Amino acid sequence: MGDRDWGRWQVIIAIIATAIALIGLVFQLAPTTPETPSETPKTQTDIVTTGSISVSSSPVGASVYLDGNYKGEVPQFLNDIEQGKHSITLKLEGYDDWYEDISVDADKTVSVSPTLTPIQIEPSPETSSSTGSISVTSSPTGADIFLDDTYEGETPKILEDIKQGSHTVTLTLAEYEDWSKDISVKADKTVSVSHTLIPTESSKDTSDTSKDTSDASTDKSTGTLANSAFISDSENVKTPTSVDISPYLNWSFTTSDSASHISVPEGYSYVTVTIHIKNDGDIPISTHESCWKFISNGDTYDYCEDISIALHRNYEMLEVNPGEETTFKIPYLVEGKPTTASLSYINPYTNV
Repeated sequence: MGDRDWGRWQVIIAIIATAIALIGLVFQLAPTTPETPSETPKTQTDIVTTGSISVSSSPVGASVYLDGNYKGEVPQFLNDIEQGKHSITLKLEGYDDWYEDISVDADKTVSVSPTLTPIQIEPSPETSSSTGSISVTSSPTGADIFLDDTYEGETPKILEDIKQGSHTVTLTLAEYEDWSKDISVKADKTVSVSHTLIPTESSKDTSDTSKDTSDASTDKSTGTLANSAFISDSENVKTPTSVDISPYLNWSFTTSDSASHISVPEGYSYVTVTIHIKNDGDIPISTHESCWKFISNGDTYDYCEDISIALHRNYEMLEVNPGEETTFKIPYLVEGKPTTASLSYINPYTNV
């Protein structure tokens, strides 16, 4: 090969080397795309599986139990509670226990805020009122009182703290016939028993020999028979005969410190007397409502004019025919509270 040919080859080789160098330089200068790292799969510990519970109540201070385990007192915020069903219970003294099944979701808070219900305590027979009282009077006074065959003292007397239910009252007095009556006592009520005793035959014989023109049973302070009404066979008879109506009479009374229609003075009681007359006789019984007198602690009270006006009514004459019965009420203002009480009817048409 001549020098000329060798020179050509050197030029070609140089050109090829230069081209190779340029290509390498181009690859070096070109930007490279970074490799995207492959995603690492999450492990079981990276998944959130718990939530929380916010607990409050009215009133506050209740103990919190979650699935039977004590967690403190409300208000309370419970964290890291596994998702799913749970039972929550609140307990507070004096209130009914409260519980509810709840569902906790992952990464969420469930709120619980109940109003607790006070415990309803039923009164026991020992604490609830189960007694009443009996007011016992007689004419004449001084009769021995027996309640269910137990001696209780002499008339007039109010028997207190008597168990509600059926009882038997018996009155005995020398030279008078024994008298008994079955009664029913109600809680917080006063039932009145009033009876005019009947002399025995032997005492009648003795009294007949010394009887004068005065009636031994006359109430000297009024000039009329106590516990009496008049019986007549026609209305508005001016000269009727006073007779004892106690066999036809039942009565009771209640007391209060106030009334809706009048002002009760301090130191006085508002007494409501309920009178029931049942005519088992053969002729009519006539009675005027205003003539009944309530005797409390030895003092006699007429029906109250102020009460009558306040009630917008006038008391009237009542006639109870044979086989009929009637019930009416009369209010009185009485000083103090009745400890002994009786009832009498003052006949307005009879002066004995």
